[in-house]
Amino acid sequence: MQIKTTTDQIADAIRDAIFSGKFQPGSRLKESDIASWLSVSRTPVREALRKLEAEGLADFVPNKGVIVPLLDDQDIDEICEVRILIELYCVRKFLRIATKKNFREMAALLEEMKSAVSNNKIPLYFALSLDFHNYIILHCQNNRLFYFFNSIRNTMRSAQTMLRENSSFVHNSIKEHSELLELLKKRSKDCEKVLRLHIESACERMRENIKKVKESQSEDLIAFQR
Repeated sequence: MQIKTTTDQIADAIRDAIFSGKFQPGSRLKESDIASWLSVSRTPVREALRKLEAEGLADFVPNKGVIVPLLDDQDIDEICEVRILIELYCVRKFLRIATKKNFREMAALLEEMKSAVSNNKIPLYFALSLDFHNYIILHCQNNRLFYFFNSIRNTMRSAQTMLRENSSFVHNSIKEHSELLELLKKRSKDCEKVLRLHIESACERMRENIKKVKESQSEDLIAFQR
């Protein structure tokens, strides 16, 4: 088993904090504050932030320092387009080759998602939600699609933080995953329509929340300048 370096451990802690909402999109990642929070020196923090920059979870901005990237409409449009292209293709193939064992494992994953919501572990729910979608891609026998989908997982997790405080979306999301699984079991082509609407609904809600965050930041800046 590979032993994680201090830098890796710090990167894990910051990454989890971003996904949980402790560090929100647009907020600064100050080396001194993180070093104090984790009781470490600033050097491995700086190295961890560079690691997260490579993952798309940190931006080094001149005269501002390091910030958590705030996705814009184009980012969401691109995520939506990529997910629809990959997932609709994979779900069509999955319909043909899925086994009863696959459906049992997906049902178990769905129960984990429901448990996460019941225990108000929303960041865990979103991680499991991506695992649910990832399961279909993993089992459609195309390794390159699977690796590509996972290469943008952090970006998708970052986008999901825009939904964490929306309880109605989360509960609707659970229903949509349940409906999708039932349609898959029936090998119904209607699952494509449900999947597309599910992805588009999430992306539209992200756009709305991004707009609210940007409006709030503008108001804060105006108040600061007064």
